[in-house]
Amino acid sequence: MMRNFTHTRILNRFLTTTRSCIAGPIEKKIQNKLDSIFSDASFKEVVNTSWKHRRGNETHFEVILVSDKFENKSILERNKMLNEILVEEIRQIHSISFKLLPLSKWELNNREKIKIKNPSCVNRKINLKKK
Repeated sequence: MMRNFTHTRILNRFLTTTRSCIAGPIEKKIQNKLDSIFSDASFKEVVNTSWKHRRGNETHFEVILVSDKFENKSILERNKMLNEILVEEIRQIHSISFKLLPLSKWELNNREKIKIKNPSCVNRKINLKKK
């Protein structure tokens, strides 16, 4: 049983992180909204990290966004801005994490340095005990 789960998890990771794959409907909505509102952004990335969890195919996302619109705004103000923009999508998912930077804080090779720290899901331990 564990072997099948491992193969399934690896396959899910590949399918949800490969850019050649077609994005799901929620990921498309998030990407389209960000593209329209932050069309001038220096860097934009939406990553589906649902493969790390057992909740479904489109339940966990990470958004990295670099824009002039974040200049002179606190981290809280930036997050509120994105929460208001993505309110419909956030209702449909379990978790979304943001890394929102003003252009002044961004370096050309900064993507490799960015790490989004997501806490584990509360019931992850419970789900693991069931198997």
